[in-house]
Amino acid sequence: MTGRRAFLALSGGAVLAAGLPAAAIATTPRLVVYDSRLAAGRRFAEQAARDGRRIFDIAGQDQRLWREARAGFGLSPGEGVTGITRWSDWVGIRFVLAERGLRVAAEEKVESETTGTVFVWTMA
Repeated sequence: MTGRRAFLALSGGAVLAAGLPAAAIATTPRLVVYDSRLAAGRRFAEQAARDGRRIFDIAGQDQRLWREARAGFGLSPGEGVTGITRWSDWVGIRFVLAERGLRVAAEEKVESETTGTVFVWTMA
């Protein structure tokens, strides 16, 4: 199974609930990183929380965000992380998690009339 159906199955519907397009991913994300300043981010996190995933809001948490990211967000080997953020946050998070051995499994640029450009991404 690939594409939108696979992502929806693995993400527990969080992407669909947020009204976002989906990309194929290789793992079930254990953690969802989002920006609560974005309406799509809030919807994404609400669904993820209902699905039993851990959530991490990056809004206003610069010091905690980078401390948690450097520590790998407490993920165990084989656990993935997915998120919806603006480009600048995605670049920083991606760099720090790549240093911990995680790799980009999916990345999709999403244009929204209300939010502007956001990125939906997964690392495993």
